[in-house]
Amino acid sequence: MKRSRRLQACIYASVYSLLVGCATGHPTTPATSTTRTQRDTTVIESHKKSWAPHLIAAKLRYFIHDSSTISINGDTTVAVVPIESTMIFSVSTSDSNNLLIVNSQIDSFYVNSSRSTKTKPDTSIRSNMHMVASKEGRFLDLTEAGPLDCTVANPSSPSRIGEVLIALPLNAITVGDKWSDTVSTTSCRGRIALTHRIVRQYELLDFSSCPQTNAAKVRGVITDTLVGSPTKSNNHLSAHGFGNAISMICIDANTGTLLKSDTQSHLELTVTTTRGAFPFIQNSNTHIELR
Repeated sequence: MKRSRRLQACIYASVYSLLVGCATGHPTTPATSTTRTQRDTTVIESHKKSWAPHLIAAKLRYFIHDSSTISINGDTTVAVVPIESTMIFSVSTSDSNNLLIVNSQIDSFYVNSSRSTKTKPDTSIRSNMHMVASKEGRFLDLTEAGPLDCTVANPSSPSRIGEVLIALPLNAITVGDKWSDTVSTTSCRGRIALTHRIVRQYELLDFSSCPQTNAAKVRGVITDTLVGSPTKSNNHLSAHGFGNAISMICIDANTGTLLKSDTQSHLELTVTTTRGAFPFIQNSNTHIELR
């Protein structure tokens, strides 16, 4: 009995570190195609104006707060674990032949949960990304610094870059119009390499309900299919699942810069170990704002 409890505790610890990395359940990556066009931007004065933003070179710094609950199903018990985390996430972009060179970095990351012993922000974590994107926020290349090694649990920059660089419409649109983007990526979540296939659908709502001046209000609906596998031969964890999310987003109408977003997300993940398959459910609220 004692041995069984020790094994179950090990399983919980492994999947807990996996799910801490899935705070939002909808990471992001390079788009498979893009259209390179240069567009003029104008101040939006009414819903009749067409909207065709493109990103500009900038240095941005975001505050990200996640509040989640995770239901962990073990052999005989179900545990509900609350998790809160805060992150400071920096993004810098520079022009290069009508494209953008994008660099991102996690400056600080703090986790507070019933299973965490952290009592202060961990500023030692550095997860860097270097990528090329179109002016519409469609990634052409995305590379994480260093090899993909999921033997340690760290927050991952790929899981955040698509939340702060929103895929913009490829053509001029007006209020009520929709556009979409399909992306895929592989990045570490805990000790598992998770491959995501994400479909993001957006709708332009208005130019008046955001608190910021001259901002576009956008609704985002995201679906995510996940398949996970270990990156080391001695790691026997694997996973599969799906997620969905709804976001209300405020975007600078001229520059396409994310100003603020609030997201509700749901993730269902089944983790397979040497002891069997264990289902987990995570519900999260994520708030992002430009600092």
